[in-house]
Amino acid sequence: MAIIRPFVGYRPPPDLAPAVCCPPYDIISSGEARNMARDNPRTFIRVIKPEADLPPDTDIFSDAVYEKATENLNAFITSGSLVRDPAPCLYVYRLEYGGHVQTGVVCAASVDDYDSGVIKRHELTRYDREKDRTRFVNEQNGNAGPVFLTYREKKEITQIIEDICSQDSPETEFISADDVSHTLWTVNDENYIDRITGEFSEIPSLYIADGHHRAFAASKVRQIRASSHPDPEAGWNYFLTAVFPDSQLVIRDYNRVIKDLNGLSKQEFLQELESCFEVSPASQGRPEAPRQFGLFTGSQWYRLEAKPGTYETEDPVKSLDVSILHDNIISPILGISDLKEESRIEFIGGTRGPEELERRAVSCSGLAFALFPPTIEDLMRVSDAGEIMPPKSTWFYPKPYSGMAVHLF
Repeated sequence: MAIIRPFVGYRPPPDLAPAVCCPPYDIISSGEARNMARDNPRTFIRVIKPEADLPPDTDIFSDAVYEKATENLNAFITSGSLVRDPAPCLYVYRLEYGGHVQTGVVCAASVDDYDSGVIKRHELTRYDREKDRTRFVNEQNGNAGPVFLTYREKKEITQIIEDICSQDSPETEFISADDVSHTLWTVNDENYIDRITGEFSEIPSLYIADGHHRAFAASKVRQIRASSHPDPEAGWNYFLTAVFPDSQLVIRDYNRVIKDLNGLSKQEFLQELESCFEVSPASQGRPEAPRQFGLFTGSQWYRLEAKPGTYETEDPVKSLDVSILHDNIISPILGISDLKEESRIEFIGGTRGPEELERRAVSCSGLAFALFPPTIEDLMRVSDAGEIMPPKSTWFYPKPYSGMAVHLF
């Protein structure tokens, strides 16, 4: 069963929160981070992507980057850009975007739960990023950004959260540059804390939506710390999370651009598709149902419908649209087997729209695929089976920001 607990958070004062809080590190490039830091001296991007304060040719895995990360975090605290709460708290965090609303709990989750599989994964982690995030957590003595978790909704938790939101005024409210509304309530009432942690203790599984490398880093740091100073109550036994019910989350499409047709002409490529797909011209790119794909090439959209027998219906991984696309087109026809290493493929979040796919495909004289997004239940089925989703299968939006509350130990 899931163990969560309150923690003593470091948070920006309400009037500074719009300037401090920022998107998670892994959706911001180093160039974008430098632009954000140039325009905003208080942005928390300086803590989670500190190369923003270093020369553009800096190796992002160099000692200077980690030293700057810790230096900047300490500066945020001494300058008052982050202020320590007087006692352990939970936080209710609401995100709103385009009519969508999701409300969850920011808390400290158990490393034991991650190690034992109560907190379930659906992605593999990469060694370079494991090492990078581990060093960040170990040298900063805490978690600067939350791991984004979900769970099968429990109505009792939803009701408690609704009660808090209706009875108490939020401490922090702002709309970020990407038009997402962020609202945070501090929960320091022991009755509410006990009720929330008690209800979570009856939940059998939590699922990582986003932040696999941050979760891995928490586990690795606990291993490092406990080897010399075992202490079951120490802060490194827990890590910063933002936990939202599955019913309130939306997975958006995560699309693909391929920079060439692997030596085929457009007509040859379309003919290759016909063994596994019904192919027809289309007026727009977004697929309307699973097993449908939008294909843009040569200034034209096409609709692809996977034929029966093209995919396995019972396998939780092979039945995913990203697997159908990879197993029938991207690997055998376009010659791309390793999605993580191949430079010929780019991944485009669905919030950027079909127009961005068209632009990217035209700019490289290649092609683009628009996918129907998987569901939260798809993700949970894969995780429950102990399987791994293909790379770049899910694009959650909106995502919890970094700097809303920091967990130090």
